[in-house]
Amino acid sequence: MTIFLSLVVAVYIHFSLHFLNRAADAAGFPKPSFVALQGLLAIAILALVTSHEAGHWIAGRAVGWRCLRLRMGPLALVRSGHGWKLRWTRWEVAGAVAFSPSGLEGYRKADAIFTAGGPLASIVFPLLCAGIAWQARSAAMFWLFGTLAQWSVMGALSLVPMGKGLLRSDGYWLWGLMRGGYEADRRLRYMLVNMSHGTPLRPRDWPWEAMRPVIDAGSSCRDRHECYLAYKYLLDSGQTEAALPWLARLLEKWRKADPPEYALEAAFYLSVHAPDPDLAAKWLAAAGKDTEPWVRLRAQSAVAWASGRQDEARHLADRALAQLRRAAPCGAVEYEKARLDGVEAARRQASPPEVSCLPVGAGL
Repeated sequence: MTIFLSLVVAVYIHFSLHFLNRAADAAGFPKPSFVALQGLLAIAILALVTSHEAGHWIAGRAVGWRCLRLRMGPLALVRSGHGWKLRWTRWEVAGAVAFSPSGLEGYRKADAIFTAGGPLASIVFPLLCAGIAWQARSAAMFWLFGTLAQWSVMGALSLVPMGKGLLRSDGYWLWGLMRGGYEADRRLRYMLVNMSHGTPLRPRDWPWEAMRPVIDAGSSCRDRHECYLAYKYLLDSGQTEAALPWLARLLEKWRKADPPEYALEAAFYLSVHAPDPDLAAKWLAAAGKDTEPWVRLRAQSAVAWASGRQDEARHLADRALAQLRRAAPCGAVEYEKARLDGVEAARRQASPPEVSCLPVGAGL
């Protein structure tokens, strides 16, 4: 599919550029220099990403969802407390928006509107740009809006159903939402984490009918993010030992590009609920940086306690609690407070509890 899509893009660029050149010749506009073309290309790619994500944002707001995060390249605007903060993330050319559904009632329809917003914007915006280019009275205006129209329309290619894991196209999710069944349920489960950041819904409160297919799948589940969801659901429900196999499956094929929460949860669990502080420290060091500060502080506190550094563990836990008190109330915040309570309870014991520990260090 990827090779076919690349071929389609290459053919489209060739013929669309040929059309632009002929239109410029017909209007008597000179062709831009090589340097100017590179500048136009950079602007067009920025407009492609911005218009597509703006479509998602408008659609999300239209259905009453709450925006949690806006990312463009290595920069992200993240909702923090009652405001926003700028955060550096891993470099990516594309952009993204994250929204929290307001509730489960009417979810599929709202999600379909939200998901379709990006591709729709990638169709409407190029048409507007093409109209401006058609009416242009100068070469600069023609080439600027003509190039924007040429490239921005490629955002509509996200309607092609493809991808894997967390990186799936809009078309993939739209097809699943329309068909219903397992893929629609999977999409809902992927949104549950966002809901916990935008509503009072804690992981333990995630609907059982949504989580049951994953829990019932057991060892046959190979979607690592769903393993992560099952782990959080069981851990927050007080089923500590039942959560460990899901953590092990999650980390079997861990990669550095994975969300840092995966490794941080491993560091936390292996410090508080299993006697392996050395492995916990390795997972802490392996975690990426793009996460909420209290998640990292919670893992650091747990590792410090497991390593015998009691004062440092208490200091880190206090810092995490102070930041959580400033955060907007939500289910994710309550989950973090409960995990910090677990660190405090463990810190009062002479040694970590003895539970069976699966080899969750395989992914390192």
